[in-house]
Amino acid sequence: MPTLLGTDKPILFLGLADHVQSGPQPFPIGGLDLFQLARHKVHLVYPAMIASASWVFLVDVDFVQSPAAIGMVLRVLDANGTETLNCTFQSLETASAPPTPSAEPSTQATAPGQPIWTVLEGSPFVLFNIIFEGVLPKPGEYTITASYQGKTDEVGRITFHYRPTPSLTPDQVKAVEADVGAAKSIRFELGCKFCAKKLRAYTGLSRHAETEKAGITWYAELEDEFVCQCGKTQLPLQYLRESMHALLLKDFSVATSGLSYVRQYGHTQITAVAERFKQLLRTETLEAPIQTFLEYHPVLLARFHAKRLFVKPNIVGRFQADFAILDSQNELWFIELERPTMPLFKSNGHPTAALMHAYGQVNDWLQQYHKYPGAIQEALKLRPDDIVAVRGAVIAGHSAPRILRALQRHYATPPYPSIEFLTFDDLASSLITLSRKLA
Repeated sequence: MPTLLGTDKPILFLGLADHVQSGPQPFPIGGLDLFQLARHKVHLVYPAMIASASWVFLVDVDFVQSPAAIGMVLRVLDANGTETLNCTFQSLETASAPPTPSAEPSTQATAPGQPIWTVLEGSPFVLFNIIFEGVLPKPGEYTITASYQGKTDEVGRITFHYRPTPSLTPDQVKAVEADVGAAKSIRFELGCKFCAKKLRAYTGLSRHAETEKAGITWYAELEDEFVCQCGKTQLPLQYLRESMHALLLKDFSVATSGLSYVRQYGHTQITAVAERFKQLLRTETLEAPIQTFLEYHPVLLARFHAKRLFVKPNIVGRFQADFAILDSQNELWFIELERPTMPLFKSNGHPTAALMHAYGQVNDWLQQYHKYPGAIQEALKLRPDDIVAVRGAVIAGHSAPRILRALQRHYATPPYPSIEFLTFDDLASSLITLSRKLA
């Protein structure tokens, strides 16, 4: 019997990859990318949807081309030895394709239970990735076995981790509201293969009476366990009950098995918000109404890609920014709003004293942060490792045609490299640009 890497087994489990993709050129000229290949994986909730993940194996090339591979069964077992997932090789054709050693790694979508093979030229083994049908019911260590010719081998192990997600804080809720592509509600549906009973739950920034009238349970009110009518499907629900709201903070595909979502915004809604904002800018001369509008419509700050969005944060009693944002790159922004009618440039094209004063105020905030980072992090309830850099932004004035050249020069050579400048027109335009993917 062919064996691998000094073991007595013809197949070994390498790990779970989020995605498998070949390089621009076939292997071995180009690379083979196994994105996030690991034997430790974290899921926000369980039962965990794994229909998009690739289980990657190393297989002896002589074994996979022999009759011994026909009917081989791969199983995923939990800590109690209970089978959770399985896959059977039905024929030599599916177990040995592609036959030539120069085959390029496939980038097509893998059907559940069907392997995609990658022959590594000149090597005595092949790689294959397979997508299992089903879900992982709970966190813990799982064992992968391979059964063939009357024997069963343990070919690897993988551990799935979980940590409960606390309730969303007000600044996290504002960040979700500021995300153009965020979900308004997320639904989870899972059923038994042998009877008609289904588990249907939802989460969102608020509850919806109509959804619950349709028989869909608010996630925080789920029972401890789902048991189907025939008794063949039993799933723990405490992980959904504790942490399903965490999915609102993450990007996920609508095609993910068992999950669906309703967008918080459509392109028409975003366009309406931008138009109302532009109308306000045409008539308003004061800063306060602009601040209020942005507080009610934080999606206008979508260009900052907020994970946390703080409104008028009081920071160690030294200053109060209009907004503070922790973005998706873990940069902390302090944002200063000025009047939409504030003059931006002198007749010679240089910044006005009012604009430079706004820059100076934000620069003072940044200096205060560098002096007292711990106190400011504590005030915002952020950890030191949440922040990799601190930046500022000044939002003021209009992008009038008469100052276009001065604006372009100002954008190219800002007076403070760590402080970004935007006009209110820039803010509205960036929202429209981001929303085009919703059209």
